[in-house]
Amino acid sequence: MKILFYSLILLFVGLGSLNELPHPEPLPTSFAEMEQQGLYNVPDFLTVNDFGAARVYGLLGLNFKSGNGHTCSTCHANEKAGYPDKKMPVGLAGPIDVFLRKINPNHRVDQPTRPPGSFVNCFAFTNALKAGEAGRGGINASIQNDKLDAFNADAPAGLDGINVQPYKAAGEKAHDSGVMVKEMRGTAFYNELAKKSFKGQSYVTAENLNAAMAIAEKSFVAFNAPYQRLRRGEIELDDFRWKKGMELFFEKGCIDCHTGQAFGGTVRAKKIVKSDDHGLFNVTKDSSHFDLFLATQLYNLKDSPTRTHCQNCGIKTTQKAIKAHDTPTTYAERRALAGFIDHGLYDKNCGNRTVQLILNECDEMVEKYDMDVEALFNN
Repeated sequence: MKILFYSLILLFVGLGSLNELPHPEPLPTSFAEMEQQGLYNVPDFLTVNDFGAARVYGLLGLNFKSGNGHTCSTCHANEKAGYPDKKMPVGLAGPIDVFLRKINPNHRVDQPTRPPGSFVNCFAFTNALKAGEAGRGGINASIQNDKLDAFNADAPAGLDGINVQPYKAAGEKAHDSGVMVKEMRGTAFYNELAKKSFKGQSYVTAENLNAAMAIAEKSFVAFNAPYQRLRRGEIELDDFRWKKGMELFFEKGCIDCHTGQAFGGTVRAKKIVKSDDHGLFNVTKDSSHFDLFLATQLYNLKDSPTRTHCQNCGIKTTQKAIKAHDTPTTYAERRALAGFIDHGLYDKNCGNRTVQLILNECDEMVEKYDMDVEALFNN
C-alpha cells in the first residue's frame, strides 16, 4: 500500500512539490545544534564541562599513536569520516577479528574488503550493534537495551549511551585501551583536556577518554550533500541531477528501512545476502534476532569498500546491493537509485571539514584556557 500511495503522489505531483514526499528530519549543521539537541549523550557518571574541549580530546584520542604504532585512524581514515582509505589485507586477522571469532566462530578474514565502521552520522544510529557485531558502526544510543554489559565484561557498568567497543573490545594490540590510557596519562596536555572536558575529572581515564572519543565520532555529520542542499532550497529541483533516483527511493519503499535522519541506522531488517554472519543473533543468541542487521545509513556510502555492513558478502557496488534486495528493479532503475545514493547523498568534505572545525576549536581552547600545547611534544 505504501508503494502505491507514494506512486500516486509522484503521478499527480510529479515531483513538482518536493515537500509532498516523506523526507526525514534534517541533519544538524553545526556542533552547537548537536549540543542544543542533546545528541552528545554521555555516561550518567560524567558531566560535560566543555563540549569543545571534549571534541578536541576525543579527536586527539582517535589519532593518538600508541606504543604499537597504531591509531584509530589507521583503519578509520579522518578524511573519509571513518571509512577506510585502503582495503583491509586478505587473510590478515587483526585484533578485532580475534574478538569477533569469540561471538561468531565462522567469522572469516579471507575477503579483501572488510570495512571498519564509519563515523558518518553515527549519532543517529539506534544502537552500536549495527551489523550484529559488537562495535560495528560507531556509537550507540542504547547499549543497555541489548544487555551488552552482560555480554562484554570489558564494558564498564553505567556506560549507557557510549559504545565502549571501538578501542576496548579486543583488549590487545590496536584496540588496547589500557596501553593507550597509560601513555596518554603521561602527557600533561591530555590530562588537562580531560579536566576541561568533564566536571570532576583530573586526568585521563578509560571512561572519560572513551566518552570524548564518542563525542568526536558523533561530530562527523554529513550535512552538505546535494540532496540536503536541495532540501534547503540551495539547489533548484530542475537542477538536481538525481531526482529520478530520489523519486524511486520513495516509490520503491527504500525509505521503509533506510529511514531516520541518516537514511538508515535505526531499523533492523533481514540481511539481503547469504553469509555465515547472522547479525544480532551472534551477540544475543535470541532466535528472534537471527539475521537481523540495522539498515545501512546511506550518506557517503560510496567511500565504503563494500555497500553493505555484512562482512563476508563482497558486494562492492551500490547497484549490486540494490539488486540483492527483494524489491524488483530494472537496470535503469538501479542505475538511477545508485546515482542518488552515491552522489546525491555524498558530502565529500564531511571528514576534512569536521577535523578542521575541531582543530579550530583546539586553537581557541588553548588560548581560552592558556594551555601548554608544547607539553604534547615534550614527552
